[in-house]
Amino acid sequence: WYLIIFPRSISGSELYFLSIGQGDSSLLLLPGGGGKYAKFLIDGGPINGGLNSNLEKILGLDKYIDVVFVTHPELDHFGGFIELLKSYKVGAILYNGDDRDNNNWAEFNRIISEKKIVKMALVKGDSVIYTASILKVFNSANLSANTNDSGLVMGLETDGFKALFTADIGAAIEKILAQSENIKSDILKVGHHGSKYSSDLSFLEKVNPKISVVE
Repeated sequence: WYLIIFPRSISGSELYFLSIGQGDSSLLLLPGGGGKYAKFLIDGGPINGGLNSNLEKILGLDKYIDVVFVTHPELDHFGGFIELLKSYKVGAILYNGDDRDNNNWAEFNRIISEKKIVKMALVKGDSVIYTASILKVFNSANLSANTNDSGLVMGLETDGFKALFTADIGAAIEKILAQSENIKSDILKVGHHGSKYSSDLSFLEKVNPKISVVE
């Protein structure tokens, strides 16, 4: 009721790492001035992971997401979007360009087509900009044939801090990024749910985060 009477507004960037079980989902609220903001949702967790209920706690009755990002077509990253699209409006869906042949991904794409949502692939070097905030793409499907290693890696610069979202990449891709990109960040979304095959030492030293989050 509070969010109905007093519509939500923000004065600075807000990042939420959602509790959706075994999987990734991060909500970015990026300021646009005058209390207005954009809603970027990176991954949606698994089917029945509680994505919608998580969003309702933050956004109340607001049922619009500006941009949905699918880092890669694994069910623990996009499954929650199948239910989300049935009750939320989405401005655009951006993904890594990797289309896998499985029933859940086909269902996801069927709903996207039915609702006429714009869907575009991102590649290394692309950026998504909203006012003073920028989300840079460091990695995409063109770097690896491995599903996990082809996941979108994105760096957020906003409000004087940086955050790095690493999908499910392993140590091999982490080493490439450590050598080729400016990935130093204040907040790190740890790769592959904290897997022993990720979080290479050279990568962690290069990122040098103040806060690390395992989803």
